[in-house]
Amino acid sequence: MTGNSKLYFDDNFSAETTKYYTLLIQIRNTDFSFAVVHQSTLLVWGKNYPLVELASPNELAPYLNPTDYHKVVIGVTPTVFNIVPTKVFNEERVTDFMRVLDVQPSDKAYSQTLDSDNLVLFKDNDQLLPVLTTRYPYHQIVFNYKCWLQTISADNLDSINLYVDIQPNEVHFASYKNNKLRFYNSFNYAGADELAYFTALVANDLQLNQLTTHLIVSGDITTGDSKLANISEFFPKIDISQLKQLEQLPEGVEPQQLLSLTALLLCA
Repeated sequence: MTGNSKLYFDDNFSAETTKYYTLLIQIRNTDFSFAVVHQSTLLVWGKNYPLVELASPNELAPYLNPTDYHKVVIGVTPTVFNIVPTKVFNEERVTDFMRVLDVQPSDKAYSQTLDSDNLVLFKDNDQLLPVLTTRYPYHQIVFNYKCWLQTISADNLDSINLYVDIQPNEVHFASYKNNKLRFYNSFNYAGADELAYFTALVANDLQLNQLTTHLIVSGDITTGDSKLANISEFFPKIDISQLKQLEQLPEGVEPQQLLSLTALLLCA
């Protein structure tokens, strides 16, 4: 386990009955998180583990080695992607749309529906996905934050809301106008100051007033988190997201902490 890693497991989890469970895997650039869910109950949650543990499980072998999960949803968080309005997308010009991704012969390119108005194009050149798709026969590969966007799109989409999902080294932003996705992007950051800087940068680009913009925050944060203290110096209106996909969470686990992970259930 690394310094940031954390594992929760329910005593009711059994490797003998994984055929009834759903496995959710969220892959980032240097680490991954996962959850095992049965109906609306969280059985296992592991966060911020190194990718080598996913490729060749050791500590997490009881949870990641079973191959007969009912469903496995693998959320990929690419560093480069292209969001294209469906009304301008043309299959005959797919090469042109993919060019911004700089797809190499060793890459695998994906095109997926993001929402009712947009497609997302992304690539993967890692050797990890072939390992996982071989291990888990009942798998789906999705653009990870597609599912997060689906979750927050069910919220009250006020145009002054800026949705922020904070992970240990990356942050994701989304904004809506007239119930349509206006903006989505992600940034790598190092420290609370850079996190506050990117939040201010996005708000400025969207011409959102820092004093009136309402930040709705999820991810690797809790109430009173020092990262939020830095941001609150510029954005006084900050709320922890109350959205959740699971009705039953164990004591000490808050829904915003695993919102982008459990959102993968919407893509299952």
